[in-house]
Amino acid sequence: MERDFSAVNEFLDLLGDPIPRNHGRRGRPAHVPTEQNISKVKVLWANGYSKTRIAAALRITKPTLQKHYSTVLEAARYSAVVATADRAAFALQQLRVRLVEGRATAADVNLVERIGGELAGKGGRKSRTPR
Repeated sequence: MERDFSAVNEFLDLLGDPIPRNHGRRGRPAHVPTEQNISKVKVLWANGYSKTRIAAALRITKPTLQKHYSTVLEAARYSAVVATADRAAFALQQLRVRLVEGRATAADVNLVERIGGELAGKGGRKSRTPR
């Protein structure tokens, strides 16, 4: 059974990694993102590392990081925002349960009002009138 390789645009080396287009030519080879590097970017980004530090860990420049890993960083940021919103909604629900059960303190009441205002888009702060 013959395999058709005409649809493959990339050539792979013996280890299965893609061979850069400028292989064998002058200059530094182009960076090729690997699954290991993508995982490393996700872990470092989740642990709060800056883009500069992530680029240094991969031994690439910040523009190269942005060029090859921007979709990974955006997806990680989106999932972090969703996770934070889920945690805030859960905490608000727990505070409301304590209010209903009568176990809430005055600080809990203020916190529920503030979080509820922030989730509703009100910012949670009362506007001050200029004097």
